Amino acid sequence: EEIKRALRLILVTGARPGEVIGMHAREINGDWWEIPAKRSKNSLPHRVFLTKTAKQLIGKPAGYAFPSPRPGEDDKEKPIEENAIAHALRRNLKGYTRQRAARAKADNSTPAKAEVAEDKKLELAHFTPHDLRRTCATQMAEMGQSNEVIDAILGHKTRGIVAVYNRHDYAKEKQAALAGWEKRLKTITKPRGKAAKVAASK
Repeated sequence: EEIKRALRLILVTGARPGEVIGMHAREINGDWWEIPAKRSKNSLPHRVFLTKTAKQLIGKPAGYAFPSPRPGEDDKEKPIEENAIAHALRRNLKGYTRQRAARAKADNSTPAKAEVAEDKKLELAHFTPHDLRRTCATQMAEMGQSNEVIDAILGHKTRGIVAVYNRHDYAKEKQAALAGWEKRLKTITKPRGKAAKVAASK
């Protein structure tokens, strides 16, 4: 469940996988998630607007939003490992076992047993957690958001002359863009046709 929540939050916010899994309660300030510079890839503090969906995914953690089942040094709480998301995702996509077997054969080693039965896996093209971030950016571009707003949401570092003169934080624009993306995402994932009727009857 922790992995599912993390993947969904990446898609909803456009945040980096590493930033998402390292989220701590002290970083949540009302409607905003304030990522400190020490945890940001570009070493700059980054503010992410939290939509209703994002807040539901985060819940109300007392510490880390995505705690590891294994404690760290001195039994202290720690977040799940970043590679755990990608690994769990691969294990649940069809074809992963065959790929591992092919690699193992090439290395003359014995493939490890799959932890997820093949008939239980998702029939989706291979993708990574970072691809969800890319999807978020692409969808917002299709919605008409400017590159400046999308870069602000993704936490990209502004360079050149723009970095010198443009000090705007795009808070209102980020809020509007992510609220619009939340609405669009709900439309995309809403059951349709016969499937919707079946779901509604349950």
